[in-house]
Amino acid sequence: MRVLVGFDGSDTSRRALVHAAELVGRGGCLDVINVIGSQPVSARVGSLVDGERHQQRRVLHEARTLLGEREVRMNPHRAIGDPTSEIRAAALE
Repeated sequence: MRVLVGFDGSDTSRRALVHAAELVGRGGCLDVINVIGSQPVSARVGSLVDGERHQQRRVLHEARTLLGEREVRMNPHRAIGDPTSEIRAAALE
């Protein structure tokens, strides 16, 4: 069973992550995605502010730590764009 969890560091996403960890159990693995929201049409992916990328790394590190406490492995997914579209695309991979 593959489980994908969207994680942005909010309390709601933490609860969802912990619940998913309980579903897969100790020794299980979760796919965790964090999406940097869409940029203005004129912006390019390469022009993302370093702060947004740093925030994404920090959020995914937090998810890895929460899962590590429960002995659950994590496959991180980093995405940029519309969160709904990116999460759906990751789910279909």
